[in-house]
Amino acid sequence: MEWTEILIIGLVSSIIGPLALHFYKIYTEKEFSRLAKKEQFFSEIFDKLEGFRPQRKEVDKQELVYGAYRQLWLHASDETIRKINELFIATGADRPTYDELEVSKQNMCEMVLQMRKEFYGDKTNLKPEEFQFIFFG
Repeated sequence: MEWTEILIIGLVSSIIGPLALHFYKIYTEKEFSRLAKKEQFFSEIFDKLEGFRPQRKEVDKQELVYGAYRQLWLHASDETIRKINELFIATGADRPTYDELEVSKQNMCEMVLQMRKEFYGDKTNLKPEEFQFIFFG
């Protein structure tokens, strides 16, 4: 191997190495940020679940859980969204069907799904009607 080949390999390595490290750092920071948000919203839900006890329902805590749930629309897995939906249904929350929603709320559901696809691409199998608007009371 000639010294020019060694020099070229060294130059290319000195450029590619830092670039690869830079892109890896960006990826891991985004992933860490996403996990931190999920953790925050999961914690909010766990902290307020007592508001769903049949003996002593607390609408204010239920509303806080619902607020965290809405934030998870962008961050949680499909199955987590579905399980939280099941919790709300099981605890008797009032939930209009998708067809009963005003057009503006249907548009919001579709917008949330599109935003979610920005995060996950085609990996999400949720439908607009799975982003539930619910009412406690």
